[in-house]
Amino acid sequence: MSQEPLQAHRLPASRGWAWLIDGVALWRRNPRMIMLLAPCYWLLALLSWGIPIVGPILGTLLMLPMQIWIYLLCRAVDQNVSPPNAPRARKIRIHVKGLIRLWVFTVVASVALGLLADVLGNLIFGPLPADLGNVTDVDAATQIAAANSGVLLGRTAILLLVGALPVQMALWFAPVLVGLCDVPPFKSMVFSIIACWRNVGAFSVFTVGSIVALLLLAQIVGLAAMASQILGVVLMLAVLMVGLSVMLCSVYFSIKEIFGDLGARAEVNANV
Repeated sequence: MSQEPLQAHRLPASRGWAWLIDGVALWRRNPRMIMLLAPCYWLLALLSWGIPIVGPILGTLLMLPMQIWIYLLCRAVDQNVSPPNAPRARKIRIHVKGLIRLWVFTVVASVALGLLADVLGNLIFGPLPADLGNVTDVDAATQIAAANSGVLLGRTAILLLVGALPVQMALWFAPVLVGLCDVPPFKSMVFSIIACWRNVGAFSVFTVGSIVALLLLAQIVGLAAMASQILGVVLMLAVLMVGLSVMLCSVYFSIKEIFGDLGARAEVNANV
């Protein structure tokens, strides 16, 4: 059975806000099921980056297949298939070898871009900040501290723009493209970057909308904490659990609207 070639559709910027709204609606349809995997995913992300060198490498290896399972889970809820390992979902084959190759590409790209960001940081902003331990003059220490802050801020901006942003763009769609549709890893990363660039308006609205929503929720948690510290802590944990789950649901809708139903493609390929 022939299928249309994969294509990254260009969406209006307003769809970025719709992803958030649809994410909330999807979470409300089956919150317990979604919240089983979502916190595990984000906890794994935090722990992986908290362990030097080895953490990001092993964390990425585990997070790539987890992204696919979360996508399939959201798709099952979206299509009212319960539980997510129902016969319809079991027809989908995960391309593990492709995911391993994608992991290797990701590690190599992350290291290369990190080194490039470090070189650019040295060229543009100079070396890392000087040590203030031997400075006794208050005015000199203040000037050095101000210069250090500027250097750190600039180098951090370059690291995010050159080292982190391209990898994040490449991995937004690549795991599901590789794992479900058997797209070659490097090609899937290029597809993912192109899809993000073509929909930069929608992703910008999605990012700004997420930040605004988090700030509003933070204000509510702060007001609750003023009334009761216990209530504030409980509400903060609830907001984190729900917010992180909704974010992953929103990612599912971004994949669905830009590339179509990749799960359906995987089901067709599994039956060939």
